[in-house]
Amino acid sequence: MSLRVSSTAELVLEGVRVPASAMFPEVRGLKGPLSCLTEARYGIVWGSMGAARSS
Repeated sequence: MSLRVSSTAELVLEGVRVPASAMFPEVRGLKGPLSCLTEARYGIVWGSMGAARSS
C-alpha cells in the first residue's frame, strides 16, 4: 500500500563528487543517508495506513 501513496523512482548517480564541506563529519559511508531513508519509511507506512483507513 505504501508504494501507491509515495512516488517511487530509481535514482542513478555516476561520477558524482561531493566536497568535504557538504559531508557529515561523524558519518562514514552510506550509513547516514540510509538511516535517513529507514526513518522516512515509518512515516510513509503510517501515512498510507491512515489514508487506507479513512477511505
